[in-house]
Amino acid sequence: MGHQRLGRLPNSKPWLEVVALLADGAPCATVADAVMEAAEDGMQLARTDRGVSEAVWLLVQMAIAAKGDDFTDGLRSRGIPIVGDPDPFVVAAAIHVAMDRHFNTTRERSDLGEMAHLAAVQAVLTLSSDGCSGLFRPNSREVHKAFRSLAKEKGFSTLIHVFFSRWTQKFLTYHLGRELSNHVGVNQRFGDPAAHDGFVGELGVQCGQAALIVKQFAGEWFGKNLHKTGITREQATGFTVHAMDKIRAELRVRGGRS
Repeated sequence: MGHQRLGRLPNSKPWLEVVALLADGAPCATVADAVMEAAEDGMQLARTDRGVSEAVWLLVQMAIAAKGDDFTDGLRSRGIPIVGDPDPFVVAAAIHVAMDRHFNTTRERSDLGEMAHLAAVQAVLTLSSDGCSGLFRPNSREVHKAFRSLAKEKGFSTLIHVFFSRWTQKFLTYHLGRELSNHVGVNQRFGDPAAHDGFVGELGVQCGQAALIVKQFAGEWFGKNLHKTGITREQATGFTVHAMDKIRAELRVRGGRS
């Protein structure tokens, strides 16, 4: 995916513990916490990865643009190069282009940034499409209304929650994906592919529940800073780091409870 790769975690003591937990049938929450522990170096890289913070910055810019009267011009003026009339797919594609431009400009394309890139596009597309559901293609007013709902504190909280849920799941499965296949078969943790897929689905649930901690303060952070001083890149970066730290702590607590 990128030039900076996180690599595997072979034969390290924390990773061997992950393998043992899988083999022993440990709860999904416990496995998720153990993977985070084994991938601690990757989490530290994520805290300073400009691609991850750029994804959050673009979501903030999209929300601010949606508050204005002209959504299209607002997006363009904030570095999201939308082409044509906006709809959920067009806006998501513009986010995709903006992220690619960032990677090409900074020459810092990383796996962590690519995960954030995909998570941002998925969050935008999922939530804006829900707001534009119907039999016919929504008109520009309906699209603007759907995105404007994401610019309110409650909507922005949901947007950020979905983003970090997706990013966290991608981070965990990046490290865990290959190992899971070794536990499928007779007398293994997963008796068949369906059981394997069920575990992956449960992992997504765990990530979503852990990311609820971010949802609790994201909307207030957005509204307070926007109306007080405006939101800078530095503030968005600080918010991103804080959110990841909170999710990591929440996964640790959930793993311990299991």
